[in-house]
Amino acid sequence: MKNNPYTLTFGKSPDQIIERISQTDEVVNTFKSNPPVQQTYIITGVRGSGKTVFMSNIMKTLDASEDWITVELNPERDLLNGLLTKLTSDNTLVKVFRSAKINLSFFGLGLEIS
Repeated sequence: MKNNPYTLTFGKSPDQIIERISQTDEVVNTFKSNPPVQQTYIITGVRGSGKTVFMSNIMKTLDASEDWITVELNPERDLLNGLLTKLTSDNTLVKVFRSAKINLSFFGLGLEIS
């Protein structure tokens, strides 16, 4: 009997990968279009079919562009905390946060954050 080249272990790369170049290009080009034609995609498939590998390829492609910031979040941890950690660790974004000036006003009470 021939061994199954695909793994059933989450996140482990299989021995053989089915290239999904046209599908990856479709998603990336859709997100990069101005305005985006789609803002979300649902990636479905049975366990071990390559959903994580496909999504990782999309992330790597977008991350290579200077116009995109990608954030990999772990659903087992606090998502907001993970997002803020990533955003504040990016050198470009740190400069934006430092120069940001936020004014909030509710019911006559104001707050300014610089």
